[in-house]
Amino acid sequence: MPSLERQITQTWDINNRLMLFLLKELRGEDLAATLSTRAGRTVGMQLAHIIDVRINWLEICQKELLKGLTKIEREQANKKELLIKGFEKTGKAFEKFIEHSITEHGKVKGFKNGLVPFLGYMLSHEAHHRGHILLTLKQCGIKTSDKLKWGMWDWNKI
Repeated sequence: MPSLERQITQTWDINNRLMLFLLKELRGEDLAATLSTRAGRTVGMQLAHIIDVRINWLEICQKELLKGLTKIEREQANKKELLIKGFEKTGKAFEKFIEHSITEHGKVKGFKNGLVPFLGYMLSHEAHHRGHILLTLKQCGIKTSDKLKWGMWDWNKI
């Protein structure tokens, strides 16, 4: 079994791979799906929002990891490749942040409860949006593959 420290970074890595798995299973046109009737977020905008939240937290916690990261504007949220790169880059940056926090005994600047509760916060936020995305697709009549529906739960394979 990996060390506790490795399990913590591994948990983040699995979450990031889940986000990429979801995104890669979507068709480009799926990114425009929305339930909003008043300029609310599309599926792509929700994914861009997750990337932006990651960047916002890195800005607070460890600014030096921001190099090469850019927020995704509303009008860019339908660009699948841009979203994929955003998740890849912010995922790696966040993993470095987690590794650094572990060496600092779990301290997280701007989050008083420490690394493990912070990681729970981040995972909950991203899981909330994954669920919202899947519900949006379903209610918009967009079929998702069984691979996506069931594969997201097989953490031993993600």
